[in-house]
Amino acid sequence: APQRAASIPSPRPVEVTNESLLKAIETCPFPKLLKSERSARDLLSKHLAKILGREKITANRAVGRHLPWKADLDILEKFGIIIRLGRSVIGKKPSDTKNAQNLLGQVVLLAGAYGRGNLFIVFAGEIPKSQLPALGELRGWMESVGGRCVQRP
Repeated sequence: APQRAASIPSPRPVEVTNESLLKAIETCPFPKLLKSERSARDLLSKHLAKILGREKITANRAVGRHLPWKADLDILEKFGIIIRLGRSVIGKKPSDTKNAQNLLGQVVLLAGAYGRGNLFIVFAGEIPKSQLPALGELRGWMESVGGRCVQRP
């Protein structure tokens, strides 16, 4: 009788919790230089799909009824992820705060919708040393409203 090849079981998706999602984000192999936020989102989405299961992830899900804001990635309508390139969080000049203000507004609304600690803000790629103090200040504000900041690579 012919022998059957042993089937290799596919890894079972991980149960999605705040900590398992954080660990999955932290293990995503982001390169130092990324071309765009979209490429960062696609890379993270594929990485999370392998760990958590593709059916649990939605891209660009609108959250809110009257003021719909989008999370870059949504996990089971329970966790949200915003992805920003590290180099573009703060504008080119310290006086250029439009990007930071937009991000803060998005974090306030999405953190309220997802609940404290269930919104992850991922800074992907290299962050210029000159912007680190401003990013630290921005991070404090985002965490004060319930966001969780993750810096990658």
